Amino acid sequence: MRGPDGRLRDCYPVIMSFMVDYPEACLICLVRTNYACPICMVPKKEFSRLDKKYPQRTVLEMQAKIANAFSISKGDRQKADIYLRRDGVWGQTVCI
Repeated sequence: MRGPDGRLRDCYPVIMSFMVDYPEACLICLVRTNYACPICMVPKKEFSRLDKKYPQRTVLEMQAKIANAFSISKGDRQKADIYLRRDGVWGQTVCI
């Protein structure tokens, strides 16, 4: 492969995978374990319904929910936590 200076370089691509189980995926995504899915927005009561599709959980959506919880609660951690609990999001980092 040619580098930015035009010289020929050796290139060794590395392919990695990141394997996690459900509790670890929830921890990484700041989602409450057994309360929400780390991938989509399925509510807990619908966990058993595999025939239904739900919108994907995106970083922008979660940032908006956390910002909204912060503005609604006006610094009250308990109010923010209650608001975020509906979507299964951890509220520990909201009102610091």
